Amino acid sequence: MNLSKKQEYLIIAGLLVLIFPFFALLAYVHPQGDDFFFAYKMQSQGVFDFVKEMYFTWSGRYSSMFLGAIDPFAYNSIFGLRFSLVLLQLFTIFSIFLLVKSITTKKTSLTKLLIATLSFYIVFINSTISLFEFVFWYPVASAYQLAVALITIFLSLVLFENQNRLSVNIFLFLTAVVIFITIGLIELSIIPLGIISVLNIWANIKLKKNFYPSIVIVVIIIGFSLLMILAPGNYIRHDMIGNTINIKLSITLSIQMAIYTIGYLFQNPVFVLSSILFISFTFLKIKNNQSFSITIPRIKPWLIFLSSFVIIIFIFLPSVLILKHLPPSRVINFVSYFIMIIWVFDIVLIVNYYKNTFSFSIQKGVVSILVATTVIFSFSGVIIIDKNEFAHGNYKSIYFNGNIVKAYYILLFEAGKHDNHMNKRDAIIRNARKNGKAGVQIYPFKHNTSLINFINLNETNYSFNWEAKYYNLDSIYIEPRKKQSP
Repeated sequence: MNLSKKQEYLIIAGLLVLIFPFFALLAYVHPQGDDFFFAYKMQSQGVFDFVKEMYFTWSGRYSSMFLGAIDPFAYNSIFGLRFSLVLLQLFTIFSIFLLVKSITTKKTSLTKLLIATLSFYIVFINSTISLFEFVFWYPVASAYQLAVALITIFLSLVLFENQNRLSVNIFLFLTAVVIFITIGLIELSIIPLGIISVLNIWANIKLKKNFYPSIVIVVIIIGFSLLMILAPGNYIRHDMIGNTINIKLSITLSIQMAIYTIGYLFQNPVFVLSSILFISFTFLKIKNNQSFSITIPRIKPWLIFLSSFVIIIFIFLPSVLILKHLPPSRVINFVSYFIMIIWVFDIVLIVNYYKNTFSFSIQKGVVSILVATTVIFSFSGVIIIDKNEFAHGNYKSIYFNGNIVKAYYILLFEAGKHDNHMNKRDAIIRNARKNGKAGVQIYPFKHNTSLINFINLNETNYSFNWEAKYYNLDSIYIEPRKKQSP
């Protein structure tokens, strides 16, 4: 389906409307949890002393600890905190743009690249399990979101080098920098980096290309992995937590999480409809030898699905191996992103396998209907759980299935109240410190905007230890107030 420039610009404008609330809500983000930990530590330590201490006493995540140490809130900048989250989200979108560019021909227009980039990002961000732990919380976003962006860039560099669109020396330098930073962010990144590298060696052998650069990259990955894994802090923390390795349990949990996460994505109508549209697009482009710049191997579908499932299990494995229970939302976010990347490549491989057997095309009018339906589903995830409660104006009776509609709702109806409450909360705490009090009571907030905060602001027994230390108080606690909070 050929689109005019005007139509392409209209599509980009529509996609930006869908993405808009995820940027707009960053204006209402406040520091929470580990933000206060880093800020407190930076009151008495320099950046490098802190990173050194963490490396030798707590964690080998040297990049993550460095970025935590320069958390803008550690230098009392709320604006800097919010702006850094904007940059992280833009960088993630840029990484997807680079990946799209690496698998498409040089003649692909900028507008088409933007449409593909924004479409992929919207489908992912709409189905992310915990947006707070991907977009709105600096300590996690600077580790997990940045890691997926850098791994995406790493994959793009590999594809560029294979097509001779990048010199070997520049390729090795850029990938070495990316690997060093990424592995230092989170140990989970070692698995996708390693898998990409191994598949790249296999592809080079298959195509009878020089695989020397690929071997060098594997050596670099192993070297920086050892730098992270052998950090003394990892073993001190391991002894403190007292974890033991249970291979059978870890594999079982990884399989469960793989099934759960894949099932979660495929029950999302936006993901399913977008997949159908992409299958039709891929059939059209592969049949006509258009758009794709990569050499697509012919692999049997059963092997594609089996290998994809095994890869997903392996990405989950390190976290459950350490935790011995189901991983937190941030890990699921991390893996679900790569499930989507794998799914895109799976569609391309399967279409290429069946391109001479049958065709799957959708008429222009039907495409328009599917696109419109996808947009409608993006805004239609409002479910009334209890009709009686809803009739009496109880907002808790509403459930939002889909992050786009949830983000717009919170932006329009909750974010301002949340921001006002948090500003008053901060003023109360600072005033208590100014008056020499040891502790301070915080009034509960009736609107728990879970999209942009993880703390239940009504929870009376929640511990605010690091926040109290940051403000030089003994305690911060929540107690119900008799009259309604403003």
